[in-house]
Amino acid sequence: FFGLAYLSQLRLQDQMTAIGPYTWMRYQRLEKWALHVFVKEGRFYLLALTLLIIGTLGVGTIKGLSLSLTTSLLSISPLQLLLQLIGISMLQLMLYSLLSFILLWQFSDGYATIGLFGVLSVFLLPNFNRYGIFPSGLNGFAQLQSFSLMHLMIVLLIYVGLSLVWLYVLFQKSIRI
Repeated sequence: FFGLAYLSQLRLQDQMTAIGPYTWMRYQRLEKWALHVFVKEGRFYLLALTLLIIGTLGVGTIKGLSLSLTTSLLSISPLQLLLQLIGISMLQLMLYSLLSFILLWQFSDGYATIGLFGVLSVFLLPNFNRYGIFPSGLNGFAQLQSFSLMHLMIVLLIYVGLSLVWLYVLFQKSIRI
């Protein structure tokens, strides 16, 4: 999902360069503006995940596979499969957006975000995220072989929460608008 997160970073960069008096008058607080931006990004991700699911089902149908929410690779329920596909993926993508937003707020160019994606990519390699504590690649179904769905959700929620606190602190110290 780094490609999708990079597209989001480009969209965020456009939003952040468009901050001006009109934005300040409309939202009056940075937190309200950021919430508006992240709701838009959440819709963008939900649309992308929906298209991914529809595309996958379409390819499966063309190949003659049955349309069911079961897998022979993992022994998980259909509800867990959907939660992993939609819930964990949304948390992972929103975390990437939050981290991108924070880096874009601190550094106006997008090079820091590319560096962030590079560092996060390292944790996709085998044995680099053995305990599932780094927020990279946790949305993959292979993670369910090693970690419970609850573990993955808690790790991502902790990182999202810490990122939101970090963003709030940045907004309190900022005189950007």
